[in-house]
Amino acid sequence: MKTLSQQLAEQGMQQVLWSNEPFGDQVEHTIRQMMKATTRNPIDSDDIRRAHRVFGRAEPKHPNAWGAAVNKAVRKGLLIPTGAYRKTKRKAGHARALAVYRLARP
Repeated sequence: MKTLSQQLAEQGMQQVLWSNEPFGDQVEHTIRQMMKATTRNPIDSDDIRRAHRVFGRAEPKHPNAWGAAVNKAVRKGLLIPTGAYRKTKRKAGHARALAVYRLARP
């Protein structure tokens, strides 16, 4: 059974995805394309952001939508957490730690 804080976190992620639709579906499509196009593993959310731009997809209205979209991909089994972390190279990320994932097999 999920705690109240876990339930509220999930509700918050759903809300940010709903208010940024169709962004969550676009990120899922980007990840599926990455699964087919690359053998590069491991990856982090910065890699997903770069691929998303390369595929010509738009940025979300709110930056929190990135975390919600990646979390959704983990729940769907498209991304497998490795338990490792690395620092973002994006200036706006202020060297924040990013979870490292493996792409699931297509």
